[in-house]
Amino acid sequence: MPPRLSGTSPLLSLRHRCLRPTWGTSFHLVPSNFSRPIMPAPTPSTGIQSFSMSSSTPQAQIKINNHETYLSQGIPSASSLSPDPIAQFREWFSSALADPDVIEPEAMAVSTVSSTGIPSTRVVLLKEVDDKGWIFYTNYESRKGRELFPDTELARAETGAYASLAFYWRALHLSVRVVGRAEKVTPQMTKAYFDSRPVESRIGAWASKQSTELSGREELEERVKTLKRKFGVPEGSSTGTSSAVDVESDERKQSENDGAASKQAEYDEIPVPPFWGGVRIVPFEVEFWAGRPSRLHDRFRYTRAEGSDGEWKIVRLSP
Repeated sequence: MPPRLSGTSPLLSLRHRCLRPTWGTSFHLVPSNFSRPIMPAPTPSTGIQSFSMSSSTPQAQIKINNHETYLSQGIPSASSLSPDPIAQFREWFSSALADPDVIEPEAMAVSTVSSTGIPSTRVVLLKEVDDKGWIFYTNYESRKGRELFPDTELARAETGAYASLAFYWRALHLSVRVVGRAEKVTPQMTKAYFDSRPVESRIGAWASKQSTELSGREELEERVKTLKRKFGVPEGSSTGTSSAVDVESDERKQSENDGAASKQAEYDEIPVPPFWGGVRIVPFEVEFWAGRPSRLHDRFRYTRAEGSDGEWKIVRLSP
């Protein structure tokens, strides 16, 4: 299901979006009084991306020469920003979502740290932004899940460790960085999202022992077959979804959407795995970056004490 962006809802929800909305999509743009952030003019790279090997050996250092010119009008002052970083993020994200040159604006880097201080980063899709923070869904027993909630007794691990998020929208020369503490969303929120997923994705959540070793692809596919039999999903069943890069007629897309809805209802009894659910990153630091010429970028950082409901402090940082 594509994203829904509503100017009247306090939530910015993202559901199974393709690259851009297709026929039949319920897609609500922000109201006419929406204050669009200052956006950069589209500019090509002024240099040629290249690399050279410093020697003939395979282990040689790779040198990259890539000169991107940032011509954003930037962020004039702190007074031009919303006093709330989540509201400011919504403004920028709305523009990124509406810009056809921004591919997967919801893609974000999620960084966690192990108990021994070893960091790890992966790209995850943002699914929702509410008034408390940024939400995504994952396997709690994966590496990221175990680092977010190191308490081995999952029932007690409702509040977790620190994590950071990073968004970069190259076409707009804008970036957002978030630092906060992880917490689990309610079981009701997890179930509502899980039930909205395509059938194959729900089966996949059960089949994947995320971050554990596999003997081969066949092992994973066999688990999927076993789970389909368990939940009464016929072999070869389709979710009714199309590829994000498919270019098809509106009539075919409508037919597929109708088929997807009926199949979703047919398999509503697939339960949420006990090891899978939503994660909200509740921020205490958020930085907004706008690219400027000569690498003299604009950076503004919001901070407040962890757990506080007070006002955010906004300061300009050196580039």
